[in-house]
Amino acid sequence: MGSATGQVIKAVIVDDEASARRWLRTLCDRVDGLEVVAECATAREASLALRNQASDVLFLDIRLGPHTGFQVLNGLSFAAMPHVVFVTAHEQYAVKAFDRAAVDYLLKPVREERFRMAIDRIKRIVVNGRSGVVDPPARCSGVGALADVTLAARLPGASGHVIAEREGSFHVLDRGLITVLEADRNYILVWCRGDENPYRMRGTIYELHDALGGMPFMQINRSVIVNMTHSARIERDADSHFCFVMHGSDRHIRVGRSYHSQIAELIRGKIA
Repeated sequence: MGSATGQVIKAVIVDDEASARRWLRTLCDRVDGLEVVAECATAREASLALRNQASDVLFLDIRLGPHTGFQVLNGLSFAAMPHVVFVTAHEQYAVKAFDRAAVDYLLKPVREERFRMAIDRIKRIVVNGRSGVVDPPARCSGVGALADVTLAARLPGASGHVIAEREGSFHVLDRGLITVLEADRNYILVWCRGDENPYRMRGTIYELHDALGGMPFMQINRSVIVNMTHSARIERDADSHFCFVMHGSDRHIRVGRSYHSQIAELIRGKIA
């Protein structure tokens, strides 16, 4: 992998649509220090090019006729693996893409500003000699940027992390630091301890409740799940409704009528 300071970053473009390849080349040509060394329309062409041509970054479509971009990666050795930026019209593959150590995930049509954000990230990785693999820290870490959409993702059950979006970027969130999950139409707002603004992920509160698998996460009304670990206290409001107050917050979250008996049992110590 050619990646030394001061050297040109070599790129391979793989997309089965000629118009998409042309647009990516145009974007590449507008960036100093970035050279397209191969363009491929099929998975086979891509595999051959990546074996025969040293490259630093691979702009890879996911759907390539009868094949997928993931199949292209399956055929590569570690030594031949460039930093991968997926370029696709389909946001639902984002989790799998980051599982394959993608550096970024661009949604079509790719905007130039968004493309340059990806290139800036690639340059930092190449120049500093860092791996494109992201190791989520204990708190919240950016994992490249996403266009103005959110991740169509679910919780990876065993990983302990959630991937959500904020201000155009994917973030890997430690599940243990999530305080509140709140329905917002077709999305879920993900609030983390110490953050003033929420992250977003696509889905419903009911789907998420099932995926979380119970304690310490508890659904307390039709649109809110709280992490009991971060619950400071349970109060009663002026109308005698239970309300949750989270650590470090003055926000009172009212318990729904149909959830009242469950919370009463919790208070009486019948729910561990």
